[in-house]
Amino acid sequence: MRCRVRFPAKLWLLGSLLFVVVAAGLGALTLEEALDTALRNNIGIELDRIELERRLRAHQSSHNRFHPSLSAGTQLSRDFYSESDDPWATQFSLSSNLSLSVESVRRGQLTAKQYQAGELNYASAQAALVRDVSNAFFGLLLEAERIRIRREAVDAARERFELAEAEFEAGRISRYDLLSQRVAYENQRPELAQLEDAYYLARRDFTLLIGLSPVDPVVPQGSIGAPVPVSTEAEFWSGYLEQRPDIVRARLQIEERNLGRSLAANEFLPTLSLSASVNRRSPTPFTEPWFGGDEAVWAKGGSFGIGLSVPLGNLLPDSQRRVALEDADRRVREAELQYRRAVLRAENDIEAALRRLRRAESSLELLDLNTELAEEAFRLAQTSFEQGQIDALELRNARLELERAQLAALEERYRGRIALIELEYAVGTVVE
Repeated sequence: MRCRVRFPAKLWLLGSLLFVVVAAGLGALTLEEALDTALRNNIGIELDRIELERRLRAHQSSHNRFHPSLSAGTQLSRDFYSESDDPWATQFSLSSNLSLSVESVRRGQLTAKQYQAGELNYASAQAALVRDVSNAFFGLLLEAERIRIRREAVDAARERFELAEAEFEAGRISRYDLLSQRVAYENQRPELAQLEDAYYLARRDFTLLIGLSPVDPVVPQGSIGAPVPVSTEAEFWSGYLEQRPDIVRARLQIEERNLGRSLAANEFLPTLSLSASVNRRSPTPFTEPWFGGDEAVWAKGGSFGIGLSVPLGNLLPDSQRRVALEDADRRVREAELQYRRAVLRAENDIEAALRRLRRAESSLELLDLNTELAEEAFRLAQTSFEQGQIDALELRNARLELERAQLAALEERYRGRIALIELEYAVGTVVE
């Protein structure tokens, strides 16, 4: 008994065309456009920008702690036991006060350091976003190429199955051979669908990463290309460590902790205060005119004072301020250790990225040689096909082998590109 299994080949072709149309849709973005969009629309970057603006405002207005306080007041009072015809009294006053201490100066310096730290945090967030967007962008380009190669393989399996159907109808192969070709074809279709679903979800994640709505995911447009030739010597890149944002931030944190330690020590110093006030008081506001030739109804008063206060309780062995000073010393030590750890971590990141670059460079030579061999094999297959020595499927298989070799080389170039991106992030600069 012969069996013939038919598949909706037109529907399959239509689905493939729809995927190509979607992949080349109106939402295509180059890497530069994606990075620009992310830096403008990413929510995390916007939050960091708002925090930086808050610190900038605090830094610009830090001088206001040296502004004297100024207050004006009025008072109306009545003496219950007065036998006067006018038991009421009114008073107007104006007073000012200013406290001066070394702590105020230190807090202004600390505000400036905090703003510098905010700038570094913002720069670090931008660098991390550029790295993540670049990695995701090239990853999507690689996945799109994998899907194209897999679709070619599925099409080849479908053609082999259709040829097996014709051979089976002609009685030249067994039903077992026909079923084998069908199973080989059917097994590849779910794998292709899984790759396409993963690619679509990855595009949604990428669209969300650059700050756009994932409802209509964008499509990366471009090529992976070859990694930029750079020096693979760790000594060359060690000179960039001092400008790496986390290294600068760790060094700045030491300065902040030292200022915090100075603030804690300043609690033991005296505070100078200046005060001044003037007032005028009328004991008979309702029986004597407020304005007239006689100014005797208004009693004038005022004072100016200079005060100096010394905290004595801080001198006790286990006082709150003394314990705070000891904690400040520990925080300074912690910051120094964190700086050392940041340097060691940066050196390790640079070495890891350089190793991946070296491995990609060495592997690309062999993979390019394999690609050259596959290109020669495909050229020979084309000649044989034109001479009628092989059929179309054998020619297609030779082309698929060429595409697989090209994909292997592309994957290695992708790893080299990612290593370069990680190196740029590790040294905190862009490799030209």
